[in-house]
Amino acid sequence: MAIRIAESMNTYNPVLFTIDKMGYKVFVRLNERKNAIERWVARKEGSEFVAMNPISLLGIIMVGEMYGEDWRKVDYGNKYDEILDKAGI
Repeated sequence: MAIRIAESMNTYNPVLFTIDKMGYKVFVRLNERKNAIERWVARKEGSEFVAMNPISLLGIIMVGEMYGEDWRKVDYGNKYDEILDKAGI
């Protein structure tokens, strides 16, 4: 079965449910005026992940869970540039 899901606000609840099921507590940081969300934050067992929206938050959590504290030391290559090069950008 093929699935097609696009980034959209209608995916925020499934994403937040998934983050919760992974054992994280999710919070928002509000701006100074307390009238807009500045960042989404997930915490578990001393780890903290911060992103601009719930979908990005899940992605950052996955990087942390896959590679741990040494995520910067992993040789990923340069997938970003490879994909852009293939697209002719």
